[in-house]
Amino acid sequence: RCVEEQEGLGAVVVESCESRWRRTQEVSPPGSIGRVLLPSEMLAAAEAAEERGVPISLGDTDVGELGPRLKELLIASLMDLLSPGEGWRRIGDDLRRGAKLAFDTSDLDGDALEFSDFLKPDLLLGFVTSLLAYPAAALVKAPIPVGGLLLGSAFGAHYLEQAAREADALAAAGGDSSASYLLLSGVLIVLDILFPIVFGRLLLVAMLEERNVRLARSITEAADRSRGNVVAICVEINQCVGCKSFL
Repeated sequence: RCVEEQEGLGAVVVESCESRWRRTQEVSPPGSIGRVLLPSEMLAAAEAAEERGVPISLGDTDVGELGPRLKELLIASLMDLLSPGEGWRRIGDDLRRGAKLAFDTSDLDGDALEFSDFLKPDLLLGFVTSLLAYPAAALVKAPIPVGGLLLGSAFGAHYLEQAAREADALAAAGGDSSASYLLLSGVLIVLDILFPIVFGRLLLVAMLEERNVRLARSITEAADRSRGNVVAICVEINQCVGCKSFL
């Protein structure tokens, strides 16, 4: 709607990259069942821009660059965990900076989202719909990695449950369950402490902060080229907040 109604529109920037955008168009071509079952605000905005003769830019980091960056940051995080002094400080700095950029709206003045904004019926309906639509879209666009993640999570949960039952059974029978409890405790420590720290750093730095920088740069470049108003289509609210911090 904002693309259709925006006066002086010069460009539209979509939060996507070449490979993801191509896959989105393949999965949901006009008039297909995919367009009905997996509606995309990005496709709708792009089609509205084309009707107005407005150029479209893809502003997100390419998945080909994101994968190696995540691997690099994962290795760096594991190494930093082994360095209680400087390494832990780097992790803490990244988590604090990333959280501030993602959630702090104090520098947005009157443009910041208020709590009442999240209670609007259309936003609540969109949130409920997204709980089903986005996972389904991810599974359709990337069935192997997403399906592997889901299966891995299911097998992991089953293993933990089975290990806990075996340890309890050994303890009830008067057997030596110390090895089972030790293994289970080690796995739970990793899941409860180390996993949130490492995953949080990957999410806040590589998935949000660095992508926000890239998206903000794309918006700025589109504005310089068009000399008109620019509409950016973002899926995640955190990216809207974080991206605006760099503009």
